[in-house]
Amino acid sequence: YIFSTGAYFDSLQFNGRVYNAASGLPDTGKIIIVLYPATKSDSAVIRERPKYFTTVNADGTFVFKGLPAKPFKVYALKDLNQNLIYDGGDELIAFINQIITPGDSLNNDFVFRLFKEIAPPKAPDTSITPKISKGFNKGKTENVLLSYSVNVDTSDNQKRTQELTKPIIVALSHTILSYNKERILLYKDSNGTAINIPFALRLDTTKGYKLIINPTWQDNTLYTLKLLKGFVKDTGGADALPSKFIFRSKREEDYSKLQVHVSGNYRGNKYLLLVFNPTDTVYYKPILDTIVNIVLLKPELYTLRIVIDENENGKWDTGDLMAKKQPEFILPYDNPITLKAGWDNIIDFIPTNKQNTASGKEKKVPSSDKNK
Repeated sequence: YIFSTGAYFDSLQFNGRVYNAASGLPDTGKIIIVLYPATKSDSAVIRERPKYFTTVNADGTFVFKGLPAKPFKVYALKDLNQNLIYDGGDELIAFINQIITPGDSLNNDFVFRLFKEIAPPKAPDTSITPKISKGFNKGKTENVLLSYSVNVDTSDNQKRTQELTKPIIVALSHTILSYNKERILLYKDSNGTAINIPFALRLDTTKGYKLIINPTWQDNTLYTLKLLKGFVKDTGGADALPSKFIFRSKREEDYSKLQVHVSGNYRGNKYLLLVFNPTDTVYYKPILDTIVNIVLLKPELYTLRIVIDENENGKWDTGDLMAKKQPEFILPYDNPITLKAGWDNIIDFIPTNKQNTASGKEKKVPSSDKNK
């Protein structure tokens, strides 16, 4: 319903599109467009409800009708709690760097790119006294056994289970004081002869304590990992128990290959090719050539994007409302692609300047039949 308290109806309008900045695709969630008088500060969107708002269609487009000939600040908002105010957190917001005055025709197509702001770090609560675990007090471990688990499959050494792209991870039960690389042995079986395999070793403490063992794997090879007594010590000086693991690596034929053809307009450190599957990012590097070859890809569904890395810091940066900073652009490939084991996949990824028109052609060639 439209009603007026005067002798006429406001009839001006404007239109636009809304994208999710992190994907480069139209946002299909429940999005609203909110208007504030141009004289209001940017903080109005987080303090008060708007004078006007309208909803966005399922395809990300909108037409805002019934408006007066007044200048407005305009925002797109993914309003999760439907209070018509931007509350930060998981809510998304978008803005454009200009004042909008509605017109009598739809001759403008304003683009809004929704982003999630990075929450500022919380200050530590100094009113809470830190608790000291009895197990690690004064360097002693009382009634705490140092145990560990290793992410290899030893159930059948004829079964190919070890990924050629993944390291061995030794997950430790609690804090360790030291580790000794000389007490960790990795070797492969070659016609009944054990051959020592060099590897890189590091300690990861981001989530618990983990030893990352990273060799250069050979395909379809039987490996043995020996963890000798004293390979790690906890803060009380106790050694972990020794163990032995026998497992086999996968074949190269168990993987897929992807060749991405990119326009020369998107070559350089400023442009990043991002390739990821539902669980992991498998490639995220600058586009330094018009042909990018990616090997040893697990056969599953992949999504491709080009990140326009304006500040060349090697990653995509989100926006900042109060700093009037827009998120960096992302150009998506049209559709996710399904890779099959033993196939070479060729993708023509030709993005354009528009947010939603990345397109391409896909070719698939069996690895065993490439020359035909």
